[in-house]
Amino acid sequence: MKDSTLLDAINQLTGCAQIIAALETAQIEFEKSRVAYETEKAKVSTRASATSIKTEVVKLIKKIVVYMRAMEIVEELKYNPFAITLNEIIADNNEVVKKRSEKTKKILQKQWTIALQSNKASFLYVTISM
Repeated sequence: MKDSTLLDAINQLTGCAQIIAALETAQIEFEKSRVAYETEKAKVSTRASATSIKTEVVKLIKKIVVYMRAMEIVEELKYNPFAITLNEIIADNNEVVKKRSEKTKKILQKQWTIALQSNKASFLYVTISM
């Protein structure tokens, strides 16, 4: 407290000066914590999202596939085994994604069926195309 008119009253009250000092210290610590939080929050908001990373990875994979197809044509003996391996990896990953999307579709169909049945509309069955 910087107000000199209150200093006499503060000094007359037992423990008041210590409480005010503790409050000022707590306020300073809180401000430091808030600044640290805002700094961390700003760092998090500048990180790339999973969707943007996925987009960049897909672009790179497409470039690699185009390059491998060209190299396979130019030097088949040298690049054919790697191109075959690359095709197998891509096919395996596509199969995993397909299974995952089919599982999601089944879950959504089940949820819709349950929701419709709970609304006394059990005669309807909704399919969701994905």
